[in-house]
Amino acid sequence: MTPRPLADLARRLPVVALLLAATASPAAVLNYDVNESRAERVGPFSVIFTTGEVVLCDGAVQGRHTGCGRDVAISDIVTFTAVRMEGSYFQMKSANESSDPDGVGEVPPPADVDQVLTTATDNIVYLAEQLGSMVYTPESGEPGFIRLSTTFSSTFNITSDIAEPATAWLWLAGLVAAAAARRAARGRHSA
Repeated sequence: MTPRPLADLARRLPVVALLLAATASPAAVLNYDVNESRAERVGPFSVIFTTGEVVLCDGAVQGRHTGCGRDVAISDIVTFTAVRMEGSYFQMKSANESSDPDGVGEVPPPADVDQVLTTATDNIVYLAEQLGSMVYTPESGEPGFIRLSTTFSSTFNITSDIAEPATAWLWLAGLVAAAAARRAARGRHSA
């Protein structure tokens, strides 16, 4: 994994200088953190992202470029934009998923929005939301892919909603049950 200073370097250097420097150095992955802590767009970065959106689905997906599964809601959308002579940006929007029905005492993350999330582009990648955080590495032509560079690639560490306490307990109970079944099976084979 490449240290984060490379991402800072990519933000500060002009695109031409970055691409010239890239030809003399080995391949590098630029890591970016994407999360709900900011409502505004993040950037500009002096690399050119392929524009589009990454959609996180609350369950299964039909396919990477097809859509969320049947009756599965959109949980988060990460939008990638490139502005001529300015740079590239990303921005996360998240469905407002309050675990407190009254809304009292809970401050939602800044990226939460109160309307239904919808896409605004044709270049979309659909991913099933995972517990806590996930890594997205775009392929050529996908949103967030660094264009005009054969040396640099991008990886986005996307941190989404933390699971509800009941969901986390169910997941933990499943792990405990699987470990107990494995231990019992080992005991039968050793006798």
